[in-house]
This record gives sequence, C-alpha cells and structure tokens, in this order.
Amino acid sequence: MTRELLRLLVWVDDQQKPCLLGLNALPFDASGSVSCLLRISMAPWCIGTVGLKWCWTVVYDDSTVVCKKKLSRNTELAAETLFALFGMWYAKEGSKAMDFGPCFKTLGLLVKLGNALLDFP
Repeated sequence: MTRELLRLLVWVDDQQKPCLLGLNALPFDASGSVSCLLRISMAPWCIGTVGLKWCWTVVYDDSTVVCKKKLSRNTELAAETLFALFGMWYAKEGSKAMDFGPCFKTLGLLVKLGNALLDFP
C-alpha cells in the first residue's frame, strides 16, 4: 500500500523545524486525488445523462440537474438514489440543498430559467 509511503513535510513555526506527517488521503491538489475525483464524479453523471436522459452538469463535485416541473419529484428521488448507490454524500439541508425550481445556484452562478420550456427527449 502507498499509505505507508505517503508523507508530507511541513514547517512547524513554534519549533522552528520541519515535521513529517503521515497522510490517510492525498491532498486535494495532488494529481492522484483530482483525477480520482473527476473519474468518480463522471460515473453517476454518465448514468444520468445516457441511462436516464437527464440534462445535468458535473463540475468536480457539483452536480446540477434540470427537468420539467412535472418530473421534478421523480428526478429528485432518482438522483438521491443514484448518489446513494455510489455512496456519495451531498447536501440534504442548508444553503447548498436547493429544491427544484425555476431559479437555482450552481458553482456560485444564479440561474433563472423563467418560463423556459424544458422539452428534452
């Protein structure tokens, strides 16, 4: 296992010397962690896009799905189930947990669909 080999050297200011830390996971900017995150986040996106015919986005760990109003409850349940099958955690409450509606935030961007007709195949 590489876990026994992975170490991070950090400067300890009050001791004025470096300290070697063992890590249980790669830091986010490490190339291995980013590629794994992208691979993992693309799997449910592919199932949703190809298998369920959803119109949705994925950017790192932020997924946004758009659907007709009459399909919103079914789409919400399906997305929750898909994330649960993958063992993925997501915001179920708070500011990041948004209900389906014509206005939503994704990656800090406010999207207002207004009266747009969402008629995807």
